[in-house]
Amino acid sequence: MAHRPGWVGHPANAVWFCSDHVSLTEGLTDLPVSAALGRIRDTPAAREEKARH
Repeated sequence: MAHRPGWVGHPANAVWFCSDHVSLTEGLTDLPVSAALGRIRDTPAAREEKARH
């Protein structure tokens, strides 16, 4: 994969999570992003957080 000068590489199927949410990714790192995010959004913790906002 070619990068523009001055850019840092990032894996094509990777997503960054803050320290508050990185624990939600445990056991999901082998999945495609869309599948992993779907499972995260379906957790009780995610549904509770969405209900608060």
